[in-house]
Amino acid sequence: MMKHCAQCSKPIAQDTKICPHCGTHSPHRYLWSDPRTIIGWTIFIFILMVIFDK
Repeated sequence: MMKHCAQCSKPIAQDTKICPHCGTHSPHRYLWSDPRTIIGWTIFIFILMVIFDK
């Protein structure tokens, strides 16, 4: 089964670690595997809790 690279959108094998077209590492990266996404949502939820706790 073929997937598409998250960076260049070209078809790649499902078990590929590096995209052969653009060189992106982990081209099948999911949104929640990025630490910046998790940290960003954690800060956002914390701010909402502070605002609505009053």
